[in-house]
Amino acid sequence: MKTKKTISVDTLRTIINDRIRHCSEIEAQELCALLETVLHQTGNYKGYNYLDWLEGGCDRWVADGKPENNKKYLGPDHKRLYF
Repeated sequence: MKTKKTISVDTLRTIINDRIRHCSEIEAQELCALLETVLHQTGNYKGYNYLDWLEGGCDRWVADGKPENNKKYLGPDHKRLYF
């Protein structure tokens, strides 16, 4: 059987996005750095958003009247979802 020697950037992004949800802060920071490097070097970087924001933080921010300081609605910086 022939061994596959490459992995698609989309597959790597999917794997790392999933792992970031379930790992420690240090591990998540390392995964973010790795993924950002790969995405930038391959011309695939399209940004990210914070998991807490995507999973209800935005709704809580709107319900609270859209306060200027939205950091508490974003969640931890290392919990991200890359596009």
